[in-house]
Amino acid sequence: MVASRQTWRRSITVVAAAATLTAAACGPDPTPSGPTWITTHVSRTSVGGTTTNYVGAWTDTSWASTLQITTAPGGGGSASLLFFPRSGPGNSTLGSPQTLTPVVSPALMGPIGDHIVGVAGSQGSNPAIEFFRLTGGTWASAGTATIPIDQQVAAMDDAWLVTRTVAISPGAEAHVYLYPLDSSGPTVVAGAPITLAGDPSWPLALREGFGGPGAAIDGNVLVVGAQGQFSPTPGGARIFRATGGVWAPVLSLGASPTGPNGFGRAMAVDDGATVDRVALGPQSDTAPVVEVYADTGSGFTLEQTVTKDSTDTDIYNGGLFGNAIGIDGDLLAVSSRGVLVPSAEPGHADVKVGYVELLRKGATWAREAEVPTFTTPGPPDVITSFPYKLQVRGNHVAAFMFMTPDPPDGCQFPCFAFAFEAWSIDRTG
Repeated sequence: MVASRQTWRRSITVVAAAATLTAAACGPDPTPSGPTWITTHVSRTSVGGTTTNYVGAWTDTSWASTLQITTAPGGGGSASLLFFPRSGPGNSTLGSPQTLTPVVSPALMGPIGDHIVGVAGSQGSNPAIEFFRLTGGTWASAGTATIPIDQQVAAMDDAWLVTRTVAISPGAEAHVYLYPLDSSGPTVVAGAPITLAGDPSWPLALREGFGGPGAAIDGNVLVVGAQGQFSPTPGGARIFRATGGVWAPVLSLGASPTGPNGFGRAMAVDDGATVDRVALGPQSDTAPVVEVYADTGSGFTLEQTVTKDSTDTDIYNGGLFGNAIGIDGDLLAVSSRGVLVPSAEPGHADVKVGYVELLRKGATWAREAEVPTFTTPGPPDVITSFPYKLQVRGNHVAAFMFMTPDPPDGCQFPCFAFAFEAWSIDRTG
């Protein structure tokens, strides 16, 4: 895909049809001791000017999903939603996918959700989301819902759809909206929204950007990020909890005068059986950390600050650590670092590629494995590839990979190229 900077900033939607899947298993994590993790990727292709990208990555313990986007020369294209059944040791093997064609024109977000999966995009001139549900071993569409033109989908689970304000004028506070989802009938129905706002004690610049970095929801816990929308300001995040269907703020974080602007840009939530957790990436190049907050019944407090291993080779000097986060139960996945890998294309510069660190909760959060999200040699015609979004379910991690391929001939600033792949990172036992 190629876009001007102006095109990139617009809400991008594309339409698409089924194409051939290319899935290849990479070897196990090179660490010889401890549990074995393997990676399987659904790789982008570019043949004769026709390009196939895989947008977004979703998983539960039995299925994995991604959105296949095919674009042809001249701008024509098609989209298909792929659901891969899991099997084999630890359900780590991806089988042949079920293929569905979304009714909505998908945005560059991919599948989201828990057991009900949503694909955000547009329907006619309105923003919309299409729901998909598994029944009797078969995935099928479960209806659509339109949302106001000034809102954008941010997150979803089985009970709630979360949207955020798309664009506001300076001086106006942004909001986040929670739509209750009713899945008791043949289709999923979104009810009237609940409106949430940033912390009134925050500076106006931060309240203007409430929801800008996105949100994460699981069960009765929601976290919303905030960043300066029209002027730089240290970032923040606000945690909400639902009691009897009523949402209320329980903790505001960040917004410190000396804090990083990137605080709250990456976030993940786990509504656990006995412990609820929120993980946040206060992205600072000088001191990259991920903060984990836990609530055992008396409120959220800082459980641990997870730091980057300073002995790891890292071409980004910490800039990648915590850019993407996923959490479920006792497993935390964090984008960790980048390395240079020789390209498969003779004479091509080395490819910059990223790792995912997998941490297990025992007495503390500690590294169980670190997994490379690449093959060696690196793919041809690619400059960079790194984890953009991570989602965790059980011992499975879905990684949405952002890539910058070589720009086509004649592509000049502000033109740039971008591409996407989906990865499944799985523990085999």
